[in-house]
This record gives sequence, C-alpha cells and structure tokens, in this order.
Amino acid sequence: RSTLFPYTTLFRSERYSVLVYRLIVSLFEARGLAVTAAAAFALHPIHTEAVANVVGRAELLANAFLLLGWLCYLKALRASEPARRCWVGASVAAYALALFTKEHTVVLPGLLVLSDILRASAQGRPLVLTVRENCRRAYVWYLLPLAGYLMARFVVLGELLSSHISWLANPLAHMDLWARLLTAVKVLGNCVWLLLFPLRLSSDYFFNQILVSRSLLEPGVLLGLIALFLSLLLAVWNWRRRPVISVAAFRSEERRVGKECRS
Repeated sequence: RSTLFPYTTLFRSERYSVLVYRLIVSLFEARGLAVTAAAAFALHPIHTEAVANVVGRAELLANAFLLLGWLCYLKALRASEPARRCWVGASVAAYALALFTKEHTVVLPGLLVLSDILRASAQGRPLVLTVRENCRRAYVWYLLPLAGYLMARFVVLGELLSSHISWLANPLAHMDLWARLLTAVKVLGNCVWLLLFPLRLSSDYFFNQILVSRSLLEPGVLLGLIALFLSLLLAVWNWRRRPVISVAAFRSEERRVGKECRS
C-alpha cells in the first residue's frame, strides 16, 4: 500500500487539474489560458509538497471541493430555473465537504462575491445591485454549511479557535504580533523563490525549518518585502488588463503563505 500511495495521490492531483481547466474556461472563456493554468497546476514541482505527504491528501481534496463549488456556482449564473437552484445546491454541498476537509476553504463565499463584482465591472453592470441580487439568490445559502462547521468544531474542541498549539508544531502561535508579521513576510519571499526555483521542497514545514524572524533587517525579511512589493506592483499593473487574473494570482500566493505559517 505504501508503494502505491504516491502514484494514487499523483493520479488524483492530475484529475484535479481538469477542474482548474473548467474553472478558467468558465471565468474567462479562454481555452489557451485554461490549458496553461491547468498544465501549471498539474506539472509544477512545488505540488510535490502536497503529493508526497500523506496529510497532503487533505489539501488536494479540499482544493478540489473548493474548485468544484466555484465551478458549480458559475454554472448556476448561466442556468435558468430550476436548473439554477440545482447548481447552487451542488455548490453549497461542495462547500460543506470542503470545510470539513480543510478549514482554509472557508474563503469560497468571498471568492464568489469577488468574481461576481469583477465580472459585473467588466460587463458594465451595477456592482451593488449585482451583489444584492446574488446575496438573496445564492450567498445566504453558504451560511448553512459554515454554521454547521463552526458548531461541529465547537462541539469537538470546546472552542472555535484552539489555544492548545504545540511549540514544535507552530512556534508562531507563541510569539508576539511583530514576530508573526516578520516571519509571514519571510515566508512570502520563500514562496516566491520556490515558485521560481523549486530546488529544496519539503512535504511538511516543521519546527525550525523556517526560523522565526525578529528583525526587519534580516535578509529573508528584506527579500520577502521586495517580493511583496513586486507582487502588489504586478497586481496593480494587471488590474487594468484582466482584474480577475490579478486577484486570483495574489490570492493564490497569500493562501500558500497561510499554509506555511500554520505548519
């Protein structure tokens, strides 16, 4: 079983790239862009961090449910009644599965609102009216699985935010706010470096693999600040051309920073 594990996980990862392709086609109606994005998702070496580790299956599965929920919602926007309700229901169900797989997928409703705003802006439709209509027709239903997840979390842990985090598992949980911010900036620089030069990858970032930063003048922090500045500059530049791509790219990088800071 242990011998087959990497191959089965890799196979699942490649299948999830189909969801990336379908999502990009639904968002932009550009098959060339969709093929490029799906190929990058399937072939970039940095994904070995999730594929090589047993716990990485949760990351892959959660992201698959998130992408599926997003795709179903986009299908609902183009469907008429009663098919629209079926697509919204499928999206809400995928959101529930995503939440109970990995907590970072809580951001899906925000991604839906953001994509609606950007699409409405591109089509010249009133932003406030678009959000108000979709809030009544769709957004409110995503509160049900979110409430269920929070309730289940409270029943199991006795609290919504766990205060019993081991120093070895996450030293940042025991640090002051300044150290957390500096380390997060350094992690951002490390993420950009790994995306460009994936030479030293790890299936899990454990204690002392990323040292806690305490000074703004540390090389890693300075490189992280430069990476953050360049990312923001690139996002602003792309905003005038393809705003959804700009926000999606920056959100992708931010999510990876959050993953490593929690590890």
